[in-house]
Amino acid sequence: TLRYMRGINKGLHNRREISGGTMHGREEKETSIGTSHSSSSLPPPRPSIQQLYRHAVRCGLPMVGFGAMDNAVMINAGEAFDLTIGVTFGISTLTAAALGQICSDVAGTTCGGFVDAMASKLNLRRPEFTPEQETLREVNLAGTMGGILGVLLGCFLGMSCLLWKDTERAAKLKKEREMQTIFSFVMTDANKALGADRS
Repeated sequence: TLRYMRGINKGLHNRREISGGTMHGREEKETSIGTSHSSSSLPPPRPSIQQLYRHAVRCGLPMVGFGAMDNAVMINAGEAFDLTIGVTFGISTLTAAALGQICSDVAGTTCGGFVDAMASKLNLRRPEFTPEQETLREVNLAGTMGGILGVLLGCFLGMSCLLWKDTERAAKLKKEREMQTIFSFVMTDANKALGADRS
């Protein structure tokens, strides 16, 4: 009986040691999980001003090319339409400008890859954002502002071709054609009237 009681006590002691080790392991596991969870929930480090500047430049530089090409093609194509079919068929300058905008959109679609390739050849330094930093609001804002400033600068550069163009040429040609039409109608009516009087 004594041996039997000793065996029971020994078994209970072993069970307590096993259960204590299991509980200790669970506590360590929960502690490690909580530590990893708290570290993953920390906000990403804020990007530096230099990183945001590099990001804005990389986003804005291609837009300079797009803006310059867009305005230059639209102005020149619109002028060509205004001086040809605009004068011949009497379409308005706004209609000619809309046709020029169509040509500009087609040029932007076909030459977009070329503009991107030219911008990439400049080998601008990357901002080196982490994947977490790329989702930050200030990073998106810097890219958007860089694109806006780039396209504005490009559009002003494309408008520079207006400095050596005769912007009143189409209006003068339309006026001359209108006067010729009126003169031909007057002469025709006058000839008809004179012919009727003679008869």
